[in-house]
Amino acid sequence: MGIINEETCWIFLLPCASEPDLRHIYDIAYGVYALEQSGILSSQIKLFIDGTDREHINGIIRNASDERYEIETVSYLIDFLEQIQCKNIVLFVSGHGGISGLNVNAKLSPYNLINLFKNIKDLETVIMYLGQCYAGVFNFMPVSGKTCMTTGNTIEPEIIIIGATNLFMSISTTMTAQFKHEVKSWCANIFLFFLFQWIMEPIDVDGDEKFTVIDSFKYAGATTNNYLIECKKSAYINPLISITKIKSLDQDIEKAIASGESSSKEKLIIEKEALKKEYEQQLSIQFNHQEPWILNAIPAQKIEF
Repeated sequence: MGIINEETCWIFLLPCASEPDLRHIYDIAYGVYALEQSGILSSQIKLFIDGTDREHINGIIRNASDERYEIETVSYLIDFLEQIQCKNIVLFVSGHGGISGLNVNAKLSPYNLINLFKNIKDLETVIMYLGQCYAGVFNFMPVSGKTCMTTGNTIEPEIIIIGATNLFMSISTTMTAQFKHEVKSWCANIFLFFLFQWIMEPIDVDGDEKFTVIDSFKYAGATTNNYLIECKKSAYINPLISITKIKSLDQDIEKAIASGESSSKEKLIIEKEALKKEYEQQLSIQFNHQEPWILNAIPAQKIEF
């Protein structure tokens, strides 16, 4: 059973309480580019992104595609799912996560989101790729499909959930990739980045001569952790260098204050804050543990891209 067909809807979801991080929008843009490069029609791709600056959001997506996508806010997702007619749904989630799930709307808690899919008539398969932090709150949920014993018709779809991380933070770092019209660098979600690369160029990881959902999980998971090993090597040394620089900047700021050089002081403070942010990111990589996971793995071995 293949999911790259006209009966599949591909959904990108970026919920946020205020304004979305640009890096998360770029994650989605790269995903759109990957799907289009794989032959997915723009009419099958739906984007739900929160945020008030709609023109800016559209501008970032246009880096990836010449198509003019109608980008809705996440509040429209429930209405959309209640009206959708398709056999398969593939969902990619970006943005921040928390202990309550997507950490924005109680209607999108793990239980409620899964039940939204279960109630879609004639839906056979749902594949959820979760890139957000603490994606493991969606693990250990009732996701197995149900079929009518008499007619063989689907009563509830098979739901496969793949998380970039369990009950830890999801790591992002600077990555560079070809978009539609130019090469872009951004602080990318590493798991989603490698997942989208696999979608563009699938690899048969398990050797069954098929490009399946389980292959996408194994490839993205293993490649993410291989990459993080290299990141942690740098992160072991860089925080020591950064803290030394921060202390030196503190001394320079004190000197600037003593000499009355207000413009110099402001520049030094800005430099220090940027360095502190980089330092905190380095520590988050060094002390975080990212372990991708999959729920409902048996059907994932059969569903092909």
